[in-house]
Amino acid sequence: VLEAGLREIPRDSRLAQALRRTMYWCDQDADWETTWQRVNAAYGHYHMVHTINNAACVALALLHARGDFERAISIAVMCGWDTDCNGATVGSIVGAMLGARALPDKWVAPLNDTLHSAVQGFETSRISDLAGRTLAQAERVLSGAQP
Repeated sequence: VLEAGLREIPRDSRLAQALRRTMYWCDQDADWETTWQRVNAAYGHYHMVHTINNAACVALALLHARGDFERAISIAVMCGWDTDCNGATVGSIVGAMLGARALPDKWVAPLNDTLHSAVQGFETSRISDLAGRTLAQAERVLSGAQP
């Protein structure tokens, strides 16, 4: 997933460099806290909602959780900074990777397949419908079809 994301941004950008560096640290470090210390030392000077430091948090949570949905979200939130966005981003990515049937019921059932938002025309949506739309878009992009 991270490699796919890196293919969508300029290779020599600060964001790509930070992500590759974080991925390297994750490969070297036995635990997420060690990687977090490295990320904080390198990127902690950015504002708490800056893209670079938060993308590094997302990357380290994804890699250190090794596909564990709850652990991934917990690591992303424990990193601090933009906790709501990082937890949601990591949860969305791992959820998509695992598929809806693999998600813990305690995370899914309370939502009752419903999302409420402030997006005009999508104020109340079924999560399953949104997932279907996302899948259709991904298939369209992967097939090379034009919009």
